[in-house]
Amino acid sequence: MGIRSRIFFIVFVLLTASIFITYVVAERDLTNTFKLQIVDELKKQANLLSLSVQNISKFNSIEEADAEADKLAEALNSRVTFIKNNGMVVGDSELNVLEIGIREGWSHLMWCDYFKYSKIYGIDNFSDPVFLNNNINKTYNFDRITAFIGDQTDEKFLNENITFDLDIIIDDGGHKMSHQQLSLKYLFKKLKPNGYYIIEDLHTSEWDGFLDVPNNNRKYSTLNFLKNIQNQNIDSHFIKGDELMYIQDNIKSINIYDNKLCIIQKKNYNVYLDGIAGLDNTLFQIATAIGYKEKYNLDIFLKSGSYEIKYGTSIIFNRIKLSNDPISNEYITYDKTIFSKFDYYDTANNSAIELVNDYTDNIVIPSSDIIIKGYCQNIGLFKEYIHKIPEYLHLNDPIRNNYIKSKYKNLENSVMIGVRIGDDLKHMKKVTRNSYIKALETLKGIGVNIENLFIISDVDNAWEIFDLQNIYPATQVVEDDITQIYLGRMCSHFILSESTFHLWIAYLCNTVNKKVIVFKDTDITNRKLFLDDWIHIDY
Repeated sequence: MGIRSRIFFIVFVLLTASIFITYVVAERDLTNTFKLQIVDELKKQANLLSLSVQNISKFNSIEEADAEADKLAEALNSRVTFIKNNGMVVGDSELNVLEIGIREGWSHLMWCDYFKYSKIYGIDNFSDPVFLNNNINKTYNFDRITAFIGDQTDEKFLNENITFDLDIIIDDGGHKMSHQQLSLKYLFKKLKPNGYYIIEDLHTSEWDGFLDVPNNNRKYSTLNFLKNIQNQNIDSHFIKGDELMYIQDNIKSINIYDNKLCIIQKKNYNVYLDGIAGLDNTLFQIATAIGYKEKYNLDIFLKSGSYEIKYGTSIIFNRIKLSNDPISNEYITYDKTIFSKFDYYDTANNSAIELVNDYTDNIVIPSSDIIIKGYCQNIGLFKEYIHKIPEYLHLNDPIRNNYIKSKYKNLENSVMIGVRIGDDLKHMKKVTRNSYIKALETLKGIGVNIENLFIISDVDNAWEIFDLQNIYPATQVVEDDITQIYLGRMCSHFILSESTFHLWIAYLCNTVNKKVIVFKDTDITNRKLFLDDWIHIDY
C-alpha cells in the first residue's frame, strides 16, 4: 500500500469513527431528551392528580377512596392507586381480572396483591391452587379470588360461570390452537369496552404438538390468525361467521410482541338518546346512559335539535325562562343549561342497538353502540351510580345560585314540598291536603325543623289551594323548572308529590342525612323509584 493510500485509509477510518461517535452521542442525547420529556409529563400528571385529590386522609372509607380512584382512572384511561407515605394503599380503581390457567395459583396471588381492591378470577381444568390451601389462607385473605374448575373451550361451562363482565382477560391456559382460539371466541364478548384480552405463549403456534388443526397446517395457527385477524379473508378453523365478524368489528388495537405475546384492546362504544316527554322523563334516559358510562365507559351523546332535550314540556306548561336579552327574546333551553356538559349527535351509527325500557330494567353488556329508548322509569337501570349523576349535569351556575340565595332566605335546614295539581297531571290526585299534613307531622316527629318550607309546584298558589298557608306558612317558589331544581337541591329534606319532577330534585340533592317522604300506592312507590332509606307513609 502506497503512502497516499495509507493516508487515505487513516483519514477514512478516523472520519468513520467520528461520524459513528457523533451518531451515538446524538442518539443518546436525543433518547435522554425524550426520557426527560416523558418524566416531565408524568410529573405534571402526578401534580394535577395531587391537586385534584389533595389530602387522601380526607376519605372516610375504602369505598369512598375507591370511587375517587375509579373516577380519575376513567378520566386518565389508566389505573389509579392512592398510596400513603408509609406505603399503605388506601384506594384503587376496581377491575375484574380473569386469568386462564391456575396451576398452583401464584400468578393469581400476584394479581390479587397488585390490584388491591379488584376481583381476581381463574379457570383451570385440573388444579390444586395454593390460595385454596388452608395453611396459606392463614396468611392471606383470598376473598377476592375465585377459581372455576373446567375446560376453557367449553362454552356452556364458561357461560354458566363467567356471568359478569371483565376488564382484563389473560389466556395462559392449555396453549393449543383450540384452547386459545375458542376461549377468544367465547370470552371476547364478555370483555368490557376498552378492556384488554392478552394471549401468552404464542410460540406454541410453531410446535407440532400444539397444532390441533387439520394436517398441522400453520395457516390455522393462533399466531397466524392474530397477525391477519383484521384481514377480511382470514380463515380460522375454530372461529367463523358472526363470531369472527364480532371480534374483527370490535378490535380497537392489536399488538404482537416477539411472536410470543398478543395484547388486544376492545373498542369503546357510544350511547345515544333523543329525550322523551318532559325534563324528568329525559333525566331517566340520561341516568340510564350514565349507568352505561360508569360501568362500561361508553361515551354519551344527546340528540342535537331534539325538542324534548331543549324544551321538554316547559313551553306547553309555561315553566321555561326567557333570556335576559330583550332583542332576541329567546328561551333558555335545557341543552344550554342543565344538559350543557354533554356532547350532541346528528345521526347515530346504523348498527346501534335500540334498548327500550319503560318500566323494566333490561341492561346489556355493550357489543355495539346503544340508543336509549322509552321512559326508563326503573331505578335498577342506574341506582348503583345515582350519587354520580349530578356530576354530569350543569348544576352550578353562579348567576342562578346567587339569584336564589339573594331572593330566598333560610334554605339551610329547610323542607322542599312538591305539589302538582296542574292540568298536565290530572291522573295524580291521590295526594291531598291531609296527606301533606301527615307528612309534615311525620318529619316533625323525627326531629326535623318544619319552620322553613318551600313549595315547588306547577301552579303559583298551590299551598293556598290546599288551604295550608295559614297552618304551615311556606314560600312558594315561582320560577322556571331549572331554577326550581337548583333551589330544591339546596333544601335539606323533602316531601314528594306523585310527580317524578320532584323525585329528581330529591335524587340530585347530596345533603347528608336528608329525610325524604314518599306516599304509598303512588307511581313513585308502585314503580319502586325510591331509595332504600326513604320514608313511606299512607296518603
